[in-house]
Amino acid sequence: MRTNACTVLWTELLTLVPYRRRHVPKYHSWMQSAELQQLTASEPLTLPQEYAMQRSWREDDGKCTFIVLDRATYESAADEVAAMIGDVNLFLADGEAGAAEVEVMIAEQGARGAGRGRQAAAAMLRYGLETLRLTRFQVKIGLENEASRHLFATLGFAEVSRSEVFGEVTCEVHVTPDWRRTVERMCPGYRAETVADGEASEPAAAGDEPLTALHGSPNPRDESGS
Repeated sequence: MRTNACTVLWTELLTLVPYRRRHVPKYHSWMQSAELQQLTASEPLTLPQEYAMQRSWREDDGKCTFIVLDRATYESAADEVAAMIGDVNLFLADGEAGAAEVEVMIAEQGARGAGRGRQAAAAMLRYGLETLRLTRFQVKIGLENEASRHLFATLGFAEVSRSEVFGEVTCEVHVTPDWRRTVERMCPGYRAETVADGEASEPAAAGDEPLTALHGSPNPRDESGS
């Protein structure tokens, strides 16, 4: 989405940056993992398809994506790719103003279990309610993904339906003053910073070539890690 193309979000533990070409090779390597494919309900893509997907998401006003960086690593190495640990997304609902589905993935196993997934989700929710003016959030989680079910429960999401056929539960939350305060507590140090859009100045990389069609899609993605 163009709206967040010049936005960086900061929290105590994380830096969230727009998804750009430089991030694609590492993201692609993550998504070769059978575990992540299962957790995110994703089909594997080729590297050219991954570049095409990144371009399409950048232009799609219904999809908001940030790459999640470990802030300590990023500040010490000054290297976004080295600091990448996952991603977080909002998919705006068709035909319902103010609603979106949220997804978060912590791909690096060493970054899981320390609250980074919760802080990434909370930062994205805060961005969604403050900048995108969203009023309802939904998440779909695999029945066996206990970590993500617990993560979103701590963020105030409540189950509204489940499907044994698709093996997932759907949870929702509506924005209220009390819930807004909960989200603010869950992303200490939050701030949004406007930066230059560096995408146009990045050279095309090997594998970044036009495609007439995509075979397979990384969506829908479920949540992995916390």
